Amino acid sequence: MFKKLLSLFSKKEQLPMTDESKEEKTEVPDEPAQLPDTIEVPWTECAGVKNYEDAITKAHNDMKEFLYNIKMKEISVIRAIERLEKASDTKIEEIKEQYLKEQSQLYEFSVPSATGKPGFLKRKKTNK
Repeated sequence: MFKKLLSLFSKKEQLPMTDESKEEKTEVPDEPAQLPDTIEVPWTECAGVKNYEDAITKAHNDMKEFLYNIKMKEISVIRAIERLEKASDTKIEEIKEQYLKEQSQLYEFSVPSATGKPGFLKRKKTNK
């Protein structure tokens, strides 16, 4: 009697197999079911993917605009530097002309080391 009670509460519940359940187990499909060429996925399922793609596109466009603006700024700064270098070279030539006249090619101008300090015209060293 104790064994019968134990079997009622045991985790392994064994039911006798019916003929119907035997037939279900023996039927195994030979080929997997063919899926259609196109399967529609509802918007609620793919909305996240669309949002990610839109965010990626926006990030690409922002990067393009950022790089374009940087390139334009770079070109502007390079042109400003070239104008300043040309103005500096012109001023150096004016100083040489003022102090040296025809011998200006024999000297180099030394830029002052700090504001308020003098500059120098130094004779170029030649190999003799």
